[in-house]
Amino acid sequence: MKNIKKALLIVLILLVQVSLYAVSFSSSILSVSSDAHLFSCEGNGGFFGGFFPLEAEYRYKTALPAVLKDNGFSLNLDFNSGIKERLLKVNPETGEVLSEGERASSLYQIHYVYFDIDFSKAIISEPYLDEDILSVHLSIYGDYENAYESFTWLDNPVNTDGVFLNYLQGTHSFEDKYSSYKYVPEVKGKRMMAHTGFGLSAVFNWKEETEMTKDGLWGSAVIKYMPSWMPFHDNFDSNYVALYLNAGAAFTLLEMSQMSFGPTTGLDALSVYIETEFDAIGAWGNDIPQYAVERRVWNTDVPSSHIIVANTTSLVINGFQIKKDLYPTITIFNDMAFAFGGGINGTEGGNGFVGSIGARLDFNIFSMFSLYGEVGFVYKDLYNRNPGLRYALGTKVRV
Repeated sequence: MKNIKKALLIVLILLVQVSLYAVSFSSSILSVSSDAHLFSCEGNGGFFGGFFPLEAEYRYKTALPAVLKDNGFSLNLDFNSGIKERLLKVNPETGEVLSEGERASSLYQIHYVYFDIDFSKAIISEPYLDEDILSVHLSIYGDYENAYESFTWLDNPVNTDGVFLNYLQGTHSFEDKYSSYKYVPEVKGKRMMAHTGFGLSAVFNWKEETEMTKDGLWGSAVIKYMPSWMPFHDNFDSNYVALYLNAGAAFTLLEMSQMSFGPTTGLDALSVYIETEFDAIGAWGNDIPQYAVERRVWNTDVPSSHIIVANTTSLVINGFQIKKDLYPTITIFNDMAFAFGGGINGTEGGNGFVGSIGARLDFNIFSMFSLYGEVGFVYKDLYNRNPGLRYALGTKVRV
C-alpha cells in the first residue's frame, strides 16, 4: 500500500504547476488535491476529465532553537498553488452586474500562488491532540494571480475567443489587451496581480477527528492588512484590510463496530456525525482583489461584496468499512450565504442571499481517491446559469 501511495504521489507532483519546484520537500508536509467533474449539468470536466491535481499545498516546518520550541513557538511556510475557475460577475468597464445573456459564457480561469510565513505561539497545548488548543499567529502574506480565458493557456496563453473578448473592444488594441496579461475583471482592468501584507490571528482547536468520526469545536479569527507600500506589491492603488472569522462544531451521533455482526475486525460498520461551520468575511479599502472576498456555495457563486456570512451544515454517514480506507460516505448538506455592504470597488449589486441543499455519495479508496456522485437543488442563486436541480459525477484525489 505504501508503494502505491508513493507512486501516485510522484505522478501527481510531476503534474502540478512548475511554480512549486523551488519548495524544499525535506521537512515539509505535502497535500495535493483534485476534485473535478467527469460530467455535470454544466459540462465542466476539468483537466483530463478531473484526474489532474488542481491544487497543491505545502507546509514547510522550520527547525527552531530548542529554547523557542520548548516554549511553544513554531515557524512554518504555507505555500499554495493551483488553478481555479471563477465567474465574471460584473462588466469590468461599467461595474454593472452582467445580464443573464452575458453570464452564459462568463467563466474564466486563474493560476494562483499564495504563501504565508507563519510565526506562532501556543497558548494552550494538549499532548493528545495533533494541534494546539489555542495559538496566536503573526503572518506575512503574499498573493499572486494570473487570469486566462480558459485552460488552453497551457498550449496557447493568448486566447482570442473567450469571455475577455467581449470587453475593451474599440478602446484598446489587441496588443494592449493581451501583451501585458494585465487584465483581471472587477479590479480595474488588472489581469495579473501581486499583493503582500501581514496579519494577526488566533486559532482555537478542540476537536478529535478520525477516519469515521468527528467531535468537538474549532474556530479562528484573522485580520489581514495589505498596504500599498509593501514590497512586491504591483498595484499601488490597492490598499485594504480584511477580516476572516470561522467557527465550527461536530458531534458523532452513532458509531457501530463490525463486532456486532460477528468476529471483530477492528473496523466500523457504520458511523454518523453532524457538522456545522460558519464563516464571515469582510474587506474594506481600495482596489480589493476578488480573492479577498471569494466564497462559493455548492454549485453557485456568492456576490463579491464587502461582507459575506455563510453556513454549511452536513449530516455525514460513513460505512460499511470493507477494509481500512475503503468505504462509502453519504453527505446530506445545506449550504447558504448572505452578502451585503455593496459590491467591492464601487461595483453595483453585491447584496443578496444564495442557498442550496443536496446530497453526495463518495466511495473512498485508500483515503486518497474516491468516485462521487452529487445532486442538489439551488433554491436561491443571484448568478444563475443553470437554475434548479443540478448534478455531477466525478473523481476526487486527496494525497
